Amino acid sequence: MEIPYKFSNKINKELEELSQMDLKKEFKNRVDFRNLFTVTIDGADAKDFDDAISIDKKGNDYVLYVHIADVSHYVKKDSKLDREAYKRGNSVYLFDYVVPMLPEVLSNNLCSLNPNTEKLTLSVKMIIDKNGNVKEYKFYESVINSNYRLVYDDVTNFLEGKKHFYDDEILKEKLFVMKELDEILTTKRINRGTIDFNFPEIDITFNKDGEVENITKKEDGLANRIIESFMICTNEVVGKHFGDLDIPIIYRIHSKPPEDKLEILRNHLNRLNIKMKSIDMISSKYLSEIVDQFKDTNKSEFINYSILRSMTKARYSPNIDIHFGLSTFLYCHFTSPIRRYADLTVHRTLKNYLHSNNEIPKNYISYLDITSNHINDTEILAIDAERKLEDIKKVEFMKNKIGQIFKGIIVSVTSYGLFVQLENTVEGLVKYEDIMDDYYEFDEQTLTAVGRRTKKLFDIGMDVEVIVSKVNEITNEINFYLNR
Repeated sequence: MEIPYKFSNKINKELEELSQMDLKKEFKNRVDFRNLFTVTIDGADAKDFDDAISIDKKGNDYVLYVHIADVSHYVKKDSKLDREAYKRGNSVYLFDYVVPMLPEVLSNNLCSLNPNTEKLTLSVKMIIDKNGNVKEYKFYESVINSNYRLVYDDVTNFLEGKKHFYDDEILKEKLFVMKELDEILTTKRINRGTIDFNFPEIDITFNKDGEVENITKKEDGLANRIIESFMICTNEVVGKHFGDLDIPIIYRIHSKPPEDKLEILRNHLNRLNIKMKSIDMISSKYLSEIVDQFKDTNKSEFINYSILRSMTKARYSPNIDIHFGLSTFLYCHFTSPIRRYADLTVHRTLKNYLHSNNEIPKNYISYLDITSNHINDTEILAIDAERKLEDIKKVEFMKNKIGQIFKGIIVSVTSYGLFVQLENTVEGLVKYEDIMDDYYEFDEQTLTAVGRRTKKLFDIGMDVEVIVSKVNEITNEINFYLNR
């Protein structure tokens, strides 16, 4: 299975017809939210905007509108466009290049919630109390006109008081209300046991020739968390709505870690003197508390990866199940229909519901099952491609750094050497045979390496300095020497 990157000429006629569509007629059939103060918040380089936010505060309650691009209005089931989107299953993000699920005419233009442009949306209006509980909600086929296209970093800097570049008083007020509500929703998720690994993103910049210029670690800011909070809340509302009504949709499920993996985790945590509860008592809240306990220590990376490796992979399914990592139930993906086919299927179900068409077509459960399996496969393909490219770019960046010294941290101790992660997230191996001051033996019980003569110990979380010794562009492997 390969990632398709070219769109067939067969869909050009459909795209042409969609581009000429008269939306004014459609506006009459929708709830008009064009006068509602609305913004999008995305990355600086984003070109497709799935979601927009409107917010207000009334007494102790928050009124949150989440508007999602109405892709299903343009991409009709079983059309050529739909079959192409199904085949791809999702967009693939390869740093400076995107392989989109939908042609750019749709993803960056017709469907995208660009500012100061009338756009078709599906809106979810939620009344949320001071404890983060959704008291009421309602769905709408709607039309919006976003006031601003905001950028994550700018919003974060503004809310943290670092920069004051917004002149619009209404905008500033709304952003502070968003921050307030996010704090409430985040606290609620933490209290129920959502696991926040907070792995840093990789930021790779390229020069004008397309070569890797720099690699840095990028932490998500406050604005990223605000949008994530609102999207999770919306996904929960939509999933629970259809689950309670017993209307079949594709859910996003994440099973509890299997017993054998939890036993491996127990062995890893034992060496940090963490005595895990019995397997049947392990909850996401318990694991979340362990992650939080070591959050600001040099063991954080090890703890996070150890717990992550114990997890099953989240997947799509028409079967109702928990989402262990989020510590929630009846969860679906609804908020990114431009880049995920799963969301598009849920949108179609919602539109049928709004038009009182709740009859389940023959073989529909089978269709959802087949579709879920397919998009699980395309998601794995995309993740694999993204990771492989990341490894390639890291090697490409380091190939000219032979002999240079870097600071790093030991993130794994194995039978054959130490894996060291640099401050820029690049990882490499220090082989024991290349450590000349002693013969080092791996202790499987403590996951440490000990010098036979000197008794020097290498442990996970230790700070080290390394020299880049070898970069293999064929195997994508990087080797270091210790700088002693």
